[in-house]
Amino acid sequence: MTRLVKVKAHLLRGELDGAEHALAPVLETAPEHRVGPLLHRVAEGVIAAQVGGSTDPVVRRVRGSIAEFQRETVIKELTA
Repeated sequence: MTRLVKVKAHLLRGELDGAEHALAPVLETAPEHRVGPLLHRVAEGVIAAQVGGSTDPVVRRVRGSIAEFQRETVIKELTA
């Protein structure tokens, strides 16, 4: 959760590479360890809303990573 705050701070400062770097460990969280509040924060757009409209390559990578994170979580929930 703290990392998500750090990601948001980087985004607000326009530091896309810093945001991507801070987000990486969050997105590497194993599906079985993704607690509700973490999933909620990612899903509600704490990150996605900040990067929503940009066409910057870093932003596109972050959006893709978030989508994969959410996809993996759904798959884990459906197969559990």
